Amino acid sequence: MNNSVVSNAIGGLDKILSVGRDALWEISRDMFVGGGDDNEPVGGFADPEAALGGSLEELYDILLVVLEAAELPATKTALVKKWPEFGKATKGLRHTYTDHEFEYCRSDAFDYLDRLVKALRMTVVSDLTSEEAWTLRRLEAMLNDTENLLHRKKFAPANEIQLQNFMHDYLRACFPDFRHNPRIGGSIKNFIPDCGIASVNAAIEFKIAHTEQQAIAAFTGVVEDVGGYKGSKEWTRFYAVMYQAKPFISKSQLDSDMKRIKAATWKAILLHGQTAPKVRRKFMAPASVRRRKDLTATITRSKRGNHVESHKTFDGRHRLVASLRVHVQSKRAIQRKVSYGSDRPDFERMVRSRAGRISSSNPRPAGARSGPQTGS
Repeated sequence: MNNSVVSNAIGGLDKILSVGRDALWEISRDMFVGGGDDNEPVGGFADPEAALGGSLEELYDILLVVLEAAELPATKTALVKKWPEFGKATKGLRHTYTDHEFEYCRSDAFDYLDRLVKALRMTVVSDLTSEEAWTLRRLEAMLNDTENLLHRKKFAPANEIQLQNFMHDYLRACFPDFRHNPRIGGSIKNFIPDCGIASVNAAIEFKIAHTEQQAIAAFTGVVEDVGGYKGSKEWTRFYAVMYQAKPFISKSQLDSDMKRIKAATWKAILLHGQTAPKVRRKFMAPASVRRRKDLTATITRSKRGNHVESHKTFDGRHRLVASLRVHVQSKRAIQRKVSYGSDRPDFERMVRSRAGRISSSNPRPAGARSGPQTGS
């Protein structure tokens, strides 16, 4: 095999393959979600099925030339022999099969060419060593067991920080080359994943969602991370662990969108389990402020009649004191009248005049009474 030919051609093959992948994703989206109104295309293709068939036909023609130049006659013969079978389908190369369980459309012709290009890529790209492969399997197993670890410890995370700290302890104990918040440098901004395993160049992001809106926001964060982490030479593999309180997002939906954004170096791990979202409490003013604002009630009982007077502000309290003062002075005046036996008219006018002056200087609130009325 001529490795230089395959190495030079693999980039162009991937580009054509990505066109077919995008067209296949749009077919799936139109099938299960629905297209635009008045036959208006929603995605980038006016006719996704035609785009799929055209990209597969182009990829087949180019592969024949690449396999011939790469000195792979057996592989070329197998491709030529297999290709007519795909044309016998109902729509030819445009034909797709619908997977209703996972809500996804697939193409046999696309899958066959995808596997062939992947095999060519593996021949020119250095593969993992056995130790690195074991480390990756171990790491993925631990990440997939996140919900089980939380359940066994009876721990329900309230936010991403708690989830990260919990899993960081396990990963740090298992992998000696664990890195906390490794830095991915950029010319304008540096990006910092939650953690990473240096020996396999794998960076990890943890997301948590208590509601469906938070699940969508978490995926939006993953999309931003895909663009920010791209191009790093030190970190080449990425894992997004999404922990949901309930299965708001399905695995098939997440995988489909990860393919759509061309996150080839990312692997999404979707989990759900118990969470403990914090309930936001309303702000409470200090006690001194609350005492000034709260309604207060001052209740006084007179010796006669058990009359109850309520005042709901501090101003009302002062008016109450003035009212009681009038009541006490009137009572004392009546007692003096009884004691001295005086029934002079000027004496009664003097009592009423003094009571009126005090009342006018300290007006009573509406509905308040000055005190119990004395009987004649």
